[in-house]
Amino acid sequence: MKLALFASSQYIDSFGLPDSVSDLLNHKVIVYGDSLSHLQENQWLLKHSSHENQILSTDSTEVRLQSTIEGAGISILPEIFQQRHKNLIQCFEDVSLPNHDIWLVYHKDLKNSFRMNIVKDFLLEALTCFKDEHFETNQPPV
Repeated sequence: MKLALFASSQYIDSFGLPDSVSDLLNHKVIVYGDSLSHLQENQWLLKHSSHENQILSTDSTEVRLQSTIEGAGISILPEIFQQRHKNLIQCFEDVSLPNHDIWLVYHKDLKNSFRMNIVKDFLLEALTCFKDEHFETNQPPV
């Protein structure tokens, strides 16, 4: 799953879009909380932003998403979120952040479960729709 830096149109109207990665030092950012702070993408954002402008720290992707949508700051989010939230604007097209694999894990006893196979097929179909745009490989991420 591809990740990118996003700001909302509301944030951009108030503070503008960063001109470069080094300009992130002058922008408000939303970073990961303690449990996820070690992840590579968060370490990248911490490296390129100032501590004083880190306005929110949370492990909740939903809180980071909603805060970004409301114009609180710039955050790292899955690119796929832009499909549903049209006011999310990607800050840098040319910056490559670490990606994440998506795993579907279930107990081995459910391998032949009709219900499990329905869920697995649904997720595979749903994710396949986005694979070329939002996923690094040509294989469905399941």
